[in-house]
Amino acid sequence: MLVGFLTRGCEPCRELRPRLRELAERHGDRCVVVAVEADDHPDAAAGHAIRVFPTLVFFKGGQELHRLKGGALPASTLELLEKPL
Repeated sequence: MLVGFLTRGCEPCRELRPRLRELAERHGDRCVVVAVEADDHPDAAAGHAIRVFPTLVFFKGGQELHRLKGGALPASTLELLEKPL
C-alpha cells in the first residue's frame, strides 16, 4: 500500500495528485494507492507522525516499509511497481 499524505495549499502536493491517480490506475492490481488530505484528516497525519507535505509512506501487512518526504517518486520506486508480480 502506498499512502500519500497531502495538503491543499502545498504546490508539490498538487503536482503529486495526478501521479498518485495514475499509479492507482496502472498498478491497482498489485498496490493499493491512497491519497489522504491532511487538511480533512489531521488525525490520520498526526497518527503517522507526518510533519512534512507531501509525504509518501509504503506499507506492507500493516507495517511501514519506507517513507519519502517531499513527494518525489524516484525512478527506482516506479521501476519496482512496474515489475511483474
